[in-house]
Amino acid sequence: MPVAVTIDALRDRVRTATRQPNVNGFISNQELDRIILEGAYSLYNLLIAARGEHYYVVEWGSNTVPGGKRMILPDNFYRLVSVMISEKPGPNAGLTQPQGALWYEIPRMHPQDWASQESLPGTDIRSLKYAVEGETHGNTPTAVASIALYPAPQAVWNLRVRYLPTLDLTAYNGSIIFDGVNGFDAYVVAYAAETVCAMQEDSTAAFWNAKKAALEAQIRGLASDRDGATAAVVKDVRWGTRRGYPRA
Repeated sequence: MPVAVTIDALRDRVRTATRQPNVNGFISNQELDRIILEGAYSLYNLLIAARGEHYYVVEWGSNTVPGGKRMILPDNFYRLVSVMISEKPGPNAGLTQPQGALWYEIPRMHPQDWASQESLPGTDIRSLKYAVEGETHGNTPTAVASIALYPAPQAVWNLRVRYLPTLDLTAYNGSIIFDGVNGFDAYVVAYAAETVCAMQEDSTAAFWNAKKAALEAQIRGLASDRDGATAAVVKDVRWGTRRGYPRA
C-alpha cells in the first residue's frame, strides 16, 4: 500500500543508523539529502521493474496538427507504456479525451520501417506508427522528449499517451514526500547508510549493503504477483470488426 514518507524523516533515520546526529559534523543535511535522493531514484526504478506501470502510470493527450509529425511530451515523461489514437478530436486542444470515440492502438515503428512509413499519405489512422525521440531544446541545456508519428497525420485526430512519470520531487509543506510502499522506504535508508558508512570507511557498510540487497530481492519478487486478481492474457490489438471498423 502507499505510505507517505518525508525526506526529513528519512534523513533522521539515516543519521540514527550511521551514528551521525550532528548536522554540522561529518555530513551536512544537504549532502545527506542528495544521497537520499539517489536511493529514492533507485527504489523507484526497482518498483517500476516490479510492474510499477500499474501503479504510477499517468495519461496525457493532444490533438494532432495536419502535417505535424512531432509532439513534445510532458516534462515528467520517463517511459512510454502505450499509445492510442482516435479520429475524433478532443476538447482543450486534445488534453481532454473525447467522449464516444473509437480508438486504435498505434504500433511502434522500427528503424527499418522508416522508408515505407514515410511513403504513406497519412490520411488513415490505421497506417500510423510511433517513435519516441529525444533532443536538446534549442540552444539550452534542457533535454525534451517527443513522440513522432509516421507518416505525419493529415487531419486533426486525438492522441492519448500513457506513460511512467519521473520520480515526483514536489515539496509539500516544505518537505519532499516519497511513496514508501509497505515499508520499502527502508531501502532508501539502507542505500544512504551504506554510502555514508563507506565514506567514513566504516566496516558497517557491509551490513547495510546486505540489508539493501535483501530488500531489493523482496521488491523484485513482487514482479510476478503484485496484481494477482487477474491472470495475464494475450490480447488481439489488431483493428477488429467488433469495434465497428473493418480489418485493414
